[in-house]
Amino acid sequence: MRPTTHLFAVVAIASFLAVAATPADACSCVSDRSTCRAYTSSSIAFVGEVVSAERTGDDFHMRLRVVRPLKGIATPTADLWSDANTSCGVQLAPGGRYVVYTDLRAGRMSISACSYIQGVPPGEADPELPPVLGRVYGQVVRYDVDRIREFRPLEPIPGARVGLDRPDGRVTVTSDQRGEFRFEDVPPGKYDLAVDAGPGLTPWMSRPVVLPDREDCVAAHIVLHPSGQLSGRALTADGKPASMVYVRLLREGPAGSRLEQFVSLGATSGPGGRFTFDGLRPDTYVVSVNPDGTGANSRQPYAPAFFGGADRASARRIALTEGAALELDRPFILPPPLATRTFTVAVTCADGSVPVGLLTKAKAADGPDADEFGETGDAPVRTLKLLRDQAYTLLISVFIPIGAGRDGRTTRREEQLPPTELLAATPGRHFEFVAPFANCAEKAR
Repeated sequence: MRPTTHLFAVVAIASFLAVAATPADACSCVSDRSTCRAYTSSSIAFVGEVVSAERTGDDFHMRLRVVRPLKGIATPTADLWSDANTSCGVQLAPGGRYVVYTDLRAGRMSISACSYIQGVPPGEADPELPPVLGRVYGQVVRYDVDRIREFRPLEPIPGARVGLDRPDGRVTVTSDQRGEFRFEDVPPGKYDLAVDAGPGLTPWMSRPVVLPDREDCVAAHIVLHPSGQLSGRALTADGKPASMVYVRLLREGPAGSRLEQFVSLGATSGPGGRFTFDGLRPDTYVVSVNPDGTGANSRQPYAPAFFGGADRASARRIALTEGAALELDRPFILPPPLATRTFTVAVTCADGSVPVGLLTKAKAADGPDADEFGETGDAPVRTLKLLRDQAYTLLISVFIPIGAGRDGRTTRREEQLPPTELLAATPGRHFEFVAPFANCAEKAR
């Protein structure tokens, strides 16, 4: 059976949502149907190519050319319908190729976002059909954040040894050139899969597979990611541990995506200033804090800093080989923190009542937000610590009770006050605002 990769399943769902004209409310459905379960529980199954897809009244109407009938259909074309007025409606992409499992409802073949439909990527062969009962199958692929961001299939890993512990002992198979593997005649049960793809790769978010009964089959795709690791310790300029500092790792190889730079290669220092980067592939790296100059805020008030140098050009290069675990040979000393100023904000309503909730946010003109927020309770004053030489816009929201909801809890509405500009030269101070509302306090129950 040619398995569909985990990523392509995500792509298929995303393509459904992208082309479906649905309202903003979310479709909710829970389904654990496998290919085998979908095949055995559906009265109609076929492989089809979408000839046309349009909205007709309250429905999406899709006509497919039946490329390969599997069960319950003998016509050369099939008309699929889906409710266009709900978020569960689906409009398949014209020209797309799909394996469709469906039934007749009121004389029509209907599908929804909860239906089991397999998309077949362009150029890919159809999956092996009908599906084989009692089979555990899948594909071993390499994690790549750039491919995920671009909705491209992950790279298959051939030659990986995959083991499954049956009641009578472990069975091992080797993935083929497409990274695919399969275990036949597997008894019902819960199984952990062991995988060995050589040094430098380790399973990512692995989960056991469950085969409910002999009339089912299950896909168990395995994603491996690099196992390189780099650790270190950040200290403040006066030698104290620098905890809760966001440390960046910059690749010296191909630039990669911004997603990779900001998500995959970032770590927050913990107690003692310790930080660790996991899942690194072989490359040369630079360790930094706020390297682009826009990350400084009250929680991380540092100018751009680089390990082993004054700037990126002079920073120390750290070469990481496949699967290596390195520790920086000395602490990463941060520069003295940038100067800050403190503002406090208090809000009352026109009748003197205090809002049940208060949110304050200072939005920097050329950087991330610095915010402090929470329930007012017995302390209706919010404090913001902002950089001294940075201009901000102060945004304030108050939350006012409007009654009890179905669960008996007080529901609230949010009201925004006019913004206040804080110039770079504005010193720290206390603000007292009067909101033009009444009855802002929490009502006694």
